[in-house]
Amino acid sequence: MQAFLKGTGTSTKPQKDKATAGASGENKKQKPIPWVEKYRPKCVDEVAFLEEGVTVLKRSLEGADGITALVKVSEGDLRKAITYLQSAARLTGGKEITEQVITEIAGVVSNEMTDSLIEACYSSSFEKLEVVVSNMINEGFAATQIINQLHDTVIEKEDLNDKQKSAITEKLAEVDKCLMDGADEYLQMIGLCSVIMQQVTQNN
Repeated sequence: MQAFLKGTGTSTKPQKDKATAGASGENKKQKPIPWVEKYRPKCVDEVAFLEEGVTVLKRSLEGADGITALVKVSEGDLRKAITYLQSAARLTGGKEITEQVITEIAGVVSNEMTDSLIEACYSSSFEKLEVVVSNMINEGFAATQIINQLHDTVIEKEDLNDKQKSAITEKLAEVDKCLMDGADEYLQMIGLCSVIMQQVTQNN
């Protein structure tokens, strides 16, 4: 009784068995294999119950250009890549999936059209610029897609200094915001290309 009042009594907590403790220690040392790695297929043929997907993958792997374009337009999004592959397989009907097919399905502006737009900006001719912008809009390309590709093109331009690139990218941001607010695509594209033309002429 005195020991209980003083708080010096023996602990009533049950002690773990040494064998159990040893077993738990061994379990901690062995790291469990994630189920994703355990059941990950080692090759395309091991993908079960996805015959259509396996066929599409094998067909797309035959063309290097198609895979390169697919990686570029999907921007690292696997869901986009799968959707583009399925659409390309139905569109081609068993034929080789090329870069042009992937580009058309993704709605990406071709490099030729982007280069023609840049050339129009460098030509210092507003009439030529107006024609090129009108053709791109009439072709059904989204202005937001054109802006995204123009951004990458302007950043990679070596004949423009940092100040000129800053002015162009600032205008790109303004146009992007206006398009989100429902502004006219043609007018916004003309305004953007006019700024690019102005900066290019200053460089010359």
